[in-house]
Amino acid sequence: MTDGVILPRKQKDRAVFKFEGPRVVCSATGAEFGKFKEQFTEDERAFGYIRIQTGDEMSKRQKFVFITWVGSSVSVLKRAKMSTDKAVVKNLISNFAVELQIENPSEIDVGTLRGGTEQGGRRKLRNRRPRHLNFQRGYCI
Repeated sequence: MTDGVILPRKQKDRAVFKFEGPRVVCSATGAEFGKFKEQFTEDERAFGYIRIQTGDEMSKRQKFVFITWVGSSVSVLKRAKMSTDKAVVKNLISNFAVELQIENPSEIDVGTLRGGTEQGGRRKLRNRRPRHLNFQRGYCI
């Protein structure tokens, strides 16, 4: 495959995967949260992978969040297919502290995501070895 999803922190902390026909491709990467949030629209399905910093001044940790997005205008058939599509993506991206299903654009907020990692750390932390992948625009899963 390819190498490196955990890239230098200043360059790429976020990746968005969207559908191009029957394929799931990496449609965007970067470090700016505003551009990450803009990728999720009401009429499409997508997956997000984002690095969040948690902790306090004494102990700062990096955690990853896996987001499943289904816009409110997505058809019932496409909504039903999300569970199998998500399983395929999760086979590739297995290193994350928490998984969130988000359907409302207001939920894509740094505070919400950070709160999810703090709760997820107490409930169930996925302790898998990270796969080093380089998600570049157009990468196909």
